[in-house]
Amino acid sequence: MRHSLLLLPLLFAACTNERAPVHTEASTNDTMRYIQLQDTLDAHMTAFEKKADAGTKRDYAEGIEAVRARGILEVVRQVDDTAPDFTPH
Repeated sequence: MRHSLLLLPLLFAACTNERAPVHTEASTNDTMRYIQLQDTLDAHMTAFEKKADAGTKRDYAEGIEAVRARGILEVVRQVDDTAPDFTPH
């Protein structure tokens, strides 16, 4: 359970694997090379699986399940959701 807070940002980041647009201040049409989020997440997961001991893996699995059980995945914003209105009143 102690690792569940560490997993939260990873879980939210994993909600999509769509490419984000790259904005550059350069005056040319060159764009930055895309690095797929899923590729990065997969590399981190592979490294974790190789290095982590069984207790750490269990703690992470319990943390992920705790997040799922709280229903967070059902209410988190997804790609193409309308952003909340933050205009001052």
